[in-house]
Amino acid sequence: MRTPATVNSMFSASAKLTRNVFDSLSGQIELRQRQADTEEATKLDSERRKKEDRAPISPREWITNPYFSGSIAESLYPKLRDAFCRIYEEQYHEIVLGGATRYGKTTLALALNGYSCYLISCMGMPQKNFRLMEQSPILMMNMNVTIPKARLAYFTKFSSWIRSTPYFKQEFPPQSNVTRELRFPKNLRCRFAGAAVGAAESEDLLFFVGDEVNLYDVVENSKRAIDGIRYDAAELIESAVSRRMNGTYMRADGSFPDCCKMIWLCKETYPNSFIRKRIKEMRRLGFERPGHCYILESSEWGVKPEGTYEPKYFWIRTASRMMSARIIDDPVEAKAEETEALRRETDPATPEDEIFKIFQVPEAHRKASRHLEVFIRDMCGYPTEAISLYLKDRQLLDKAIRVHGHRFNEKPVPLALCEHPFNETVSDLSRITFNMNFCERKFIDGFPVSRPIMNPHTVRYIHIDAGLTTDPMGIAMGHQAGWKRVIRYDHQGQPADDTAPFIWIDFMLRVVPEVETGQINFAHVRRLVHSLSGAGFLIGKITMDSYQHVALSQPFTESGYETEIVSVDKTTDPYDFKLKAYQEGRISFYNYEPYLEEVSQLEVIASDNIRNGKRDVKIDHRPGEKKDVSDAVAAVCWQIEQNATRRIACAPESVQHVQVDAAVEQFNRQRSLFDAFEKGDFESMMAMRVDDMYR
Repeated sequence: MRTPATVNSMFSASAKLTRNVFDSLSGQIELRQRQADTEEATKLDSERRKKEDRAPISPREWITNPYFSGSIAESLYPKLRDAFCRIYEEQYHEIVLGGATRYGKTTLALALNGYSCYLISCMGMPQKNFRLMEQSPILMMNMNVTIPKARLAYFTKFSSWIRSTPYFKQEFPPQSNVTRELRFPKNLRCRFAGAAVGAAESEDLLFFVGDEVNLYDVVENSKRAIDGIRYDAAELIESAVSRRMNGTYMRADGSFPDCCKMIWLCKETYPNSFIRKRIKEMRRLGFERPGHCYILESSEWGVKPEGTYEPKYFWIRTASRMMSARIIDDPVEAKAEETEALRRETDPATPEDEIFKIFQVPEAHRKASRHLEVFIRDMCGYPTEAISLYLKDRQLLDKAIRVHGHRFNEKPVPLALCEHPFNETVSDLSRITFNMNFCERKFIDGFPVSRPIMNPHTVRYIHIDAGLTTDPMGIAMGHQAGWKRVIRYDHQGQPADDTAPFIWIDFMLRVVPEVETGQINFAHVRRLVHSLSGAGFLIGKITMDSYQHVALSQPFTESGYETEIVSVDKTTDPYDFKLKAYQEGRISFYNYEPYLEEVSQLEVIASDNIRNGKRDVKIDHRPGEKKDVSDAVAAVCWQIEQNATRRIACAPESVQHVQVDAAVEQFNRQRSLFDAFEKGDFESMMAMRVDDMYR
């Protein structure tokens, strides 16, 4: 039996135990609350710190620290590392990387892209810094000719490098389950695209890389062109990217944030490529300075560390207008050529196509220089007119240009035959006139008849190279001016004497569409040919390419001319014969600038078609250029060669009658016009003028 004292003792012990348990539970709850408060405070502090900007490390610290820049820290050449630092330290916004292949252009672009991502990661709220909505994605984009090339050539490298770099793995990781773009924290996106103007529309484009930009589409007379004349994808994309960046990120003073860059890169191609034009424009405007545009051009060996190659060299002289590219082994000659190159470059009166460069090349590259034009582009980093030139020896052009006073067939060449015989170099034919000094006037049966002063009784061949009516047209006329002895080689390689026709090009002309209609008036073309007949030229045959041939050939046939379809695009024979004439020194023409420009940049291009065990080739112009006049001259050479094999050296009798009749008709029309003027019959004069226009 428990006593009251025992009960009280037991109650006190139980109460004490309860208090201890309660105190213990209260302590645990308080501890957990303190821990929760600490975690919450830490989380809030962390969130607060994330929304606060932190000072980034310098470009040089970043690029030399593998934790931040990964493998690029070791792979970037020291000179390119200096360029990287300078671009950010001096706040360049646009970067143009031209020159050779394999000197690190893409690697430099990757490094610039990575550091800009790092700068964004250091911002607490980048959208707020750029005055954007908090939900707005910030876009970085690389572009190439096509979407697959953009992905393989740049994006795949960038993605692999980012995902393997410690900083981006630990502190600013992109989502691992997304492969078609990089999705970083803070709504930063990195994407790729093909060369399309609308690729970045409606996007807040912060960083842009235009890769292989010289290879973007250039199309004449394209429906996509703003002016309906020329579609140049690179120029339109540059304009679109500039508008996006200027409207979003440009500050009041015209500067841009350090992470905002626009980069153009590609190896050299043609002298009129986007990279070349961009460099010239930036220098002309004075924008090659800090805060604006950074330009970097280099040969393959130009940025590599000293000791990469043995210090033994040869020299390469690039081509000028009348001098082909060549290798120089004599240091004294190379020094003299270098002095002349500098003189021409600094003389503002020197035509652009007469400027050339001298490159000092490591001897280790001697074997690679066998294909000189490709080597100059890819290794020296200098643009060339063509990859595989049609006319490799440009001195042949110079030798073919006739000069006043030079003797031909023991007679001095008259000045009129060394000049363009029309009043316009390039014409729409509406106001063109013929230089009558090109001909001489004689009286036949009392009628004044004009005759050419060069081989007046020899037939002429005319070729009309007509493309679309909105494209330029090429017209040329020539004749056989005699025979020349040449040395040919038989199938066993034995030399043998032979004779070949000497080709005399009477005139060349580029015809452009009329401004009012945007098309070429074929009536003017017919009138030009009739006027040549009236001037006494014996037209043996008129050839034309297949396009629009009916509109041209049918009226000529009805007028008594012999016509034929000759296409220089379906076979290289016309160009082969013309090249042979150059090489054997049996072609002569006057100095006509459009023709010289065309023929000096023609390329020999191999196609994918195999015929008789050989790959088909064609002669073509570089993108965006023309070859209409050159085609016309080649077709004239072809006609002269074909007819010379049959020893046709003068016009058939029937053709001569046609020409005399044309001269008589022209004289009678001029007399009728004069009589109408004397009588004041202006209505008849106008009718005759209109009739002449559409003859």
